[in-house]
Amino acid sequence: MPTESPWNSIQLEEELKTPENIVRELFLPLKDKTNDKVTFELHKVNYFPEEVVIRTENIIPSFTTAKEVPHPDFGYEPEISIERQFFRFRLLLLPTSNKEIKYEFFKFKYPLLFYPIHVYLNAFLLQFFSEYDVSDNKFIILKHEKDLYSFIYKIIRLDSTIQLIKRLMVL
Repeated sequence: MPTESPWNSIQLEEELKTPENIVRELFLPLKDKTNDKVTFELHKVNYFPEEVVIRTENIIPSFTTAKEVPHPDFGYEPEISIERQFFRFRLLLLPTSNKEIKYEFFKFKYPLLFYPIHVYLNAFLLQFFSEYDVSDNKFIILKHEKDLYSFIYKIIRLDSTIQLIKRLMVL
């Protein structure tokens, strides 16, 4: 019987970064680059409205009703998300001079094993990311950490993002 533990091969010195921490790290310079005029927040949420399915039912011929198919995470608190399948976040951009304005830039969710990440974008932004796997014209799929970095770099450099930040700076 071997005397060495199989756990010895795990390198604990190198700490893995969660997708949430990678996004936070890449958006940290925003406040400095905008002279403290625009900042960001990451909000942890239970579910995204895009994940709710509306199903129609024919109860009586010629009479149709719409029914929401319950989402498995409805009713859960963000603090206990470790018990759920996905961690969900909204990235908000905020002008520092007007606390009432919050712009939802994008949303993302990732499983306990971090990848693949589903990034929800509005229809306008989605068109710029055709090189990624796009699912149902609702979200893109990032399969690796390098994809996440590439996505963040690309979205930050878009002309529409720069224009959005300039507009938020004057609010």
